[in-house]
Amino acid sequence: MPVFKYTARNPAGMKLNGSVAGISEREAALTLVSRGIFPSRLSVDSTAPEKVKDDDLIIFTERLASLVSAGVPLISILENLETQSLGRLRQTIQHMLVSAKEGKPLHESMAQASDVFPGFFVALVAVGERTGRLERVLKELTAMLERRRDLKEAVEDAARYPKIVLTVAAAGLVALMGFVIPRYAAIFTQAGVPLPLPTRALISMDILILGWWPYLLSVAAVGYLLIRRWLEQPAVRAKVDEWILHIPVMGRIALNSALARWADALGNLLAAGAPIIESIEFSAKAAGNSSLENPLVTIRAGALEGLSLAHSMKSINLLPPSALQIIAAGEEAGALDGAFFNLRGYFIREAQRSSKKISAYVEPALILGVGLVVFFLALSVFLPMWDMASLARRGG
Repeated sequence: MPVFKYTARNPAGMKLNGSVAGISEREAALTLVSRGIFPSRLSVDSTAPEKVKDDDLIIFTERLASLVSAGVPLISILENLETQSLGRLRQTIQHMLVSAKEGKPLHESMAQASDVFPGFFVALVAVGERTGRLERVLKELTAMLERRRDLKEAVEDAARYPKIVLTVAAAGLVALMGFVIPRYAAIFTQAGVPLPLPTRALISMDILILGWWPYLLSVAAVGYLLIRRWLEQPAVRAKVDEWILHIPVMGRIALNSALARWADALGNLLAAGAPIIESIEFSAKAAGNSSLENPLVTIRAGALEGLSLAHSMKSINLLPPSALQIIAAGEEAGALDGAFFNLRGYFIREAQRSSKKISAYVEPALILGVGLVVFFLALSVFLPMWDMASLARRGG
């Protein structure tokens, strides 16, 4: 997601400078206005450092919780954490330190770095400061970020084997096309053997790749950049996210992972004492899938009308009946946060279960695909060799 530098003023007329993440310039401006910051200048930050890694944010939050628990003043905490951080995170802490010295609360300084601290993170810190339970909230945030990281790694692990197989197969194919096939092509040409269709196709492909690889590489690079820019458009991103949810097996993993993040954020916000409407809004963004964000936010309307969350969730047709029953039971017992923590565990288990199914589908497909490529290469090489052997026998 792009990072935008801004020059703005707050309601008191104070000049502010900072950075904000947004899919587009318009979204970045709306994010600032929603915080009571009115930008006069907004531009893409081409010098924005790399994204903060999940592990770095977890360590930062864990250390912050420990120092808050020890009763260390906020300015001293940030000075301490700055010396232990690098890159983008260190730059962010420096901005937070300036805000702290101006007397601003912690959540306001975090809100100015939305590319580092997600909306649910800032909302939880704000609730913690407001209720005097910042230490507890930060510890919960640390655990929450660890769960998000572990779930992400579990999904990535499921795709690791196919990536390795495809990478090795691609490397082998490049070696064949670059070194082996040209030598065989020269031998077949000198022998004057009529080449069968698979061999002619392979040699033509080899000539195309070896002769035009700089242009092909340039076209691929430009295409990649154009696709990235295209995907940055909110409408396109939402369509792609929706399409991902319909991919067999992978779509189920993506849906359960998103709902696990949503339930985790909503449960923690409610447990911290955040208002239900605010909790619904921030937890919807925590799902990490733009096609799910709007449906999850629409349950806010039902909450404003006094309807139960279970009833509102049923109308958007995202949760299975068992999940709706968990929410309904939590509402009746007055333990809605606990209900969403149960849902979090349910969706994490479902995502992990689906991840294990990938091997059952992907491995046979990979074996078949690699086998077909090997069969084509073998035909392309051995058919003319058999023809050469036949000519030699007839000639002898």
